[in-house]
Amino acid sequence: MPESTDHDWLEAQTAWEAGLFDKARLKLEKRLNRHPQDTSTLALLGQVAQAQHHWKEARRHFEQAHELAPANPEYTHLLAQWFVARQGFPEAEALYAAFLTAYPAHPSLRVEYAALLGARGALNEAETQLKTCLADFPDQLDAWLLYGNLAAAMGQFKTAENAYQEIISRQPKLPEVYRRRGQLALMQGLPEQALPQFEQALELDRDDAESWSNLGAVKLMMAQTPAERGEAIRACMQGLLRDNRNPQILANIGLGFFQMELYPETLFYLDQARSLDPQLQIGDFELGMSLLKIGKAGHALEYLQNCQTAAEEPPENLAQVAAWLGYIRAQQGDLVQAQKDYLALETCDPHQGGKWLAASLLPPVAASESAWQDYALHYRRALAKLQQAPAFKLKQMPVDMPGLFWAYQSDNVRPEQEIQAQLWQRALQDRLCSTKHKTRPQAPWRIGLVSRYFHNHSVMGVFARLIQALSQEPSFEVELFMLGPSGEDATTAFLSRLSLKRHFLGGQDLDQINKAILSRELDVLLYPELGMDPLTFALACSRLAPYQAVLSGHPVTTGLNTIDSYLSSRWLEPAENAQAAYSEKLICLDELLPDFPFPTLPSQNKSRSELGLKQKRVYLCPMMLFKLHPAMDAVFAEILARDREGEIVFFQYPPYSLHDGLEKALIKRWARSIPQAKRLRFLPWASREDLLRLIQHADVVLDSFPFGGGNTSYLTLAMGTPLVTLAAPYLRGRSSTGMYLRMGLPELPAQSPTEYVEKALKWANEPQARAEVKALIEAQRGVLFDNPAGSQALINFLKNSLASL
Repeated sequence: MPESTDHDWLEAQTAWEAGLFDKARLKLEKRLNRHPQDTSTLALLGQVAQAQHHWKEARRHFEQAHELAPANPEYTHLLAQWFVARQGFPEAEALYAAFLTAYPAHPSLRVEYAALLGARGALNEAETQLKTCLADFPDQLDAWLLYGNLAAAMGQFKTAENAYQEIISRQPKLPEVYRRRGQLALMQGLPEQALPQFEQALELDRDDAESWSNLGAVKLMMAQTPAERGEAIRACMQGLLRDNRNPQILANIGLGFFQMELYPETLFYLDQARSLDPQLQIGDFELGMSLLKIGKAGHALEYLQNCQTAAEEPPENLAQVAAWLGYIRAQQGDLVQAQKDYLALETCDPHQGGKWLAASLLPPVAASESAWQDYALHYRRALAKLQQAPAFKLKQMPVDMPGLFWAYQSDNVRPEQEIQAQLWQRALQDRLCSTKHKTRPQAPWRIGLVSRYFHNHSVMGVFARLIQALSQEPSFEVELFMLGPSGEDATTAFLSRLSLKRHFLGGQDLDQINKAILSRELDVLLYPELGMDPLTFALACSRLAPYQAVLSGHPVTTGLNTIDSYLSSRWLEPAENAQAAYSEKLICLDELLPDFPFPTLPSQNKSRSELGLKQKRVYLCPMMLFKLHPAMDAVFAEILARDREGEIVFFQYPPYSLHDGLEKALIKRWARSIPQAKRLRFLPWASREDLLRLIQHADVVLDSFPFGGGNTSYLTLAMGTPLVTLAAPYLRGRSSTGMYLRMGLPELPAQSPTEYVEKALKWANEPQARAEVKALIEAQRGVLFDNPAGSQALINFLKNSLASL
């Protein structure tokens, strides 16, 4: 050690401690010129060089110091750690072994050697070194700590606990020991025992970031309520305040938000964790599910696939991964891979309907009319086989409605819907319920509505005001059973202001929800839709109220014998034999049920070019792409053939959304079926305001068939733009027709595809004809908007029915 009176040495040390490496180097080199074999100077100069990433120079200085003083453990330590930093593990091991053979009375180096052996996977050799060290130096606390950690890694939990107890008997106030004991308890699956250990560690050191993270992780494991999950996240946040670049802490916070179903926050923290540690596998499942929940299914695929190939996920997660991969691929039209995923789900967990979903696969976009007929034949045969097969039991709801796209592409769907309903009730036979409560003899009657869609959704777009009217009826006590997300938006805010009870049941399973609804002893249970959400449909398989009815949020019969009535309107149903399409009793009210609010018009205009339109006649078809049946291709072809200056415009789904890419399947189909396919064009998904502007600029709007528009048709007529629609034989294709009939304009719906083409061409190409239709619509549209007559018709029907029961 240089003499304390050496000013160069003192100044070099001061500069080193302050991080002034260049100054420290100058002082040390000056001193080394005077004392070329001073080992302390060489060692510190090596550390300075290493801090500046001058690796070769650092090694040279460390080697010189070690050669001059081979018995000095500090120089062996520095040189060995240099090799460790440069991945030279064999050289480091050789240095430690040689030194300890010559000078065994250095326990700290023996601990370092054992740590290196352990890190290299030589656990038995590391254990031998530590036992030798502790036999000679039983007070060496870092040796006891490493011995405990090593024993824990080897699964020797009792040995590890004994080692930690040895430390506590000698030094009871070392926070790391309590943290290690907590981690040991977690390794044994004992979070209740881990919790007080982490709390003790934090009593001794409030700035221990890892203990805060561990405490938060344990609280998250034990959390049962949102408040407890919030407390767990706050503990992790305390760790993050002390170590804001710790990927494990960020991951724990992300997992906490995932449990609270706060998916944007989940993505934020897990993305940060992965950016700091790209190898971090924690969060693949949560990242994938979060992306899926916020509508980024395309991005979710990567993480969910990684769960199957790289990440070590528990079996229940792997089942969900297979289910959701199948769902995404089915919605995107990749039926071959979707079937493989659903069959993998069946292997993981035969109680989630994997085989059922695989047998019920249908394309969202059919390649041709004949291809659809082939799928239809296969679907009917698959349903027949499922009917004959032994009943399967559902313990968890399927991720999708089996056969969902059947309603969008077929004619009379009742036979197949009834078979699917039977399969549902067979699969749930052990979980079906039936109320013992009778309808109250007089008002006030208790009316319940159950849905996943009590938020900004097309179902509530048409029924939110109906719920308001029900809540204002003195004869009714209205209760909402909300199965969907608990976040706040314009619709949830609207519903929160109404005089009704809201039950938030999101995240609960079927049995819990059944029990919650039964406990309210309802007189009437209304389903705004049945057929889009598996959980809601499963509820409808039971008898949860004396009278149960479904509204037309999904305009297709349910096939269920537990639904008493389908509530429709005389304006929407064909004049003859309408009941034949329904398994329920069809109720045709005298009014249209929706009390649709007249939309707020865009505050600023945009030009056609700003909206992406060309200087051509625009036939706008703003419908969901899976509503574009192959039967429409002939109509599109005829319009384009006869209007050489026209183009038909559609919307493609947002990037990475669930149906992103369906336009490619349509373009491929149209290239074969429509000679002028180049004038079929897609615009990016539009905001509501831009959609209204585009409707205003369009020459005409084309309704889809056989499954037509709903909310979009209301918006089109609100803008006064001529809407070309075909009077289809079933409710799902008659919404626009019903609106025209209610407006007193029966001449406007087309009665055949040929008339559909003629009306489209006339209204688009003849300004006077278009102006006349526009004037008719604007004069009569008032009955469709801000009109509570439909709500009152439903109220009267329910009151009369309840009074007569």
